[in-house]
Amino acid sequence: MKTNLIAIVAATLMLSACGGGGAGGAGGGGGNSQAATYTFVPPKQGQTQSYVYNITDIANATASYNYTETITQVNADGSSLASWVPLQSSYSLGSNTTGYLTSETDTYDASGDITVYAPNDGSNTDCTYIYAAGGRPSQLAQGQSWNDSYTYQCGANSQVQTVTGTFVGIESITVPAGTFNAYKFQYSGSYPIANQTGANTSANYTMTLWLDTDPAGSRRLRMTTQYTYTGFTAPSEYQLINDMQLTAYQ
Repeated sequence: MKTNLIAIVAATLMLSACGGGGAGGAGGGGGNSQAATYTFVPPKQGQTQSYVYNITDIANATASYNYTETITQVNADGSSLASWVPLQSSYSLGSNTTGYLTSETDTYDASGDITVYAPNDGSNTDCTYIYAAGGRPSQLAQGQSWNDSYTYQCGANSQVQTVTGTFVGIESITVPAGTFNAYKFQYSGSYPIANQTGANTSANYTMTLWLDTDPAGSRRLRMTTQYTYTGFTAPSEYQLINDMQLTAYQ
C-alpha cells in the first residue's frame, strides 16, 4: 500500500481499519432514514479480502493496482494482525512516474485503528501510530463526530497529523464484490509535507469510508480520498484521488 511517490497515504492508512457490526437501522438506496449505531467488531482470523486501488494524480494521469489482505491473528482483546500482499510489483502513473509496491504486515488495536505498519522491503523500519485521543471510538451513534491527532513515526522521521471523523449512518453501496449495507464515515484532516520550501506546507484530505454491517465478517467496502495541497505547488505525481474498492472476499 506504500509506493515511492510520496508518503501521504500514511494519513489515510489508519482510517481504513477493519471493523463494523452491531445494531442499526437497515439502509437502502443510499439513504439514512433510520437512526443507526456502530459498534466495532474484530475481524475473523483467516478472513481475506481483495481490493483494487484506482488513483489519479494532479496531472490527471490514472493507474490501478491490486492488493489482498489476510487477517493472520486476532487477539483476545480484539487487536489483530493483517498481511497485505500486492498482486503486482509496480504500476505506471503517467509517462514518468512508477509506483513500487511491497507486501506489509499491519497491526490494529482493539478499536480497529492501525498502530504499526511493517513493510517487507528489507528496511527493517516499522512505522508506528500514536493517537492522542485514542483514535476512532469503538461505539458511535448516527451523526456523532470525534476529533483526534496522531503521531506517525518512521525511524527518525516523525509528523503529527490531525483528523475529524463523523459516523454518517447506514446506506447501501455497490462495489465490484457486490451490493452491501454499509456503515458510512466521513473524515477530514491535514498533515505537513516535508522537504517543501515555504511555511505551512501541508496536504489536506477529505475521505469517505464504508464498512460492511455484517457482524459475522465485517470488512472495508470502499474508501475514497480526495487531496488538496497548500503552501506549495505539488508535483504532478502527487495523488489527487485514491479510490479503494472491495473486489472479492472469503
